[in-house]
Amino acid sequence: MQDYAEIATKLALAFAGLWTLTRLLGKREIGQLTPFDFVSSLVLGDLVGDTIYDKETSCWKMLFALAVWAALSYAFEKIMKLSKPLRRKLEGGAELMIVDGKIDEAAMKRNNMELEELKMMLRQKDVFSVGEVALAVYETNGSLSVLRKSGADDN
Repeated sequence: MQDYAEIATKLALAFAGLWTLTRLLGKREIGQLTPFDFVSSLVLGDLVGDTIYDKETSCWKMLFALAVWAALSYAFEKIMKLSKPLRRKLEGGAELMIVDGKIDEAAMKRNNMELEELKMMLRQKDVFSVGEVALAVYETNGSLSVLRKSGADDN
């Protein structure tokens, strides 16, 4: 019974710690995660999961590990904000995929994007013809921003 109480305590502390960490770092919704945010989520999940079931690891060690990870994440985010070249190198940048109805195949290749994936993203924006697009920008979070040509049908 003591094992269950310890697991429940660790889970409650992990939940509180992760929730606090997420609020402090201002994380976005899943669709807006950067590659760093995604990796951070995986590391935190593994850290908490391993700690919860490891009897040798105390709650304090788990909270300490969360605090260290939060400090590292915060420092990384601050450094990224101070250095645009570093941020662009590590996170990438938005890229034009379509200009005036013409697909930039080199941009698609750089972003490992298939034509069908681009078409699907356009359909999700209610655009069914590449010819309707003035600009399509592939954002760093993996979404596609689309500006229709003036006069394109806005169904």
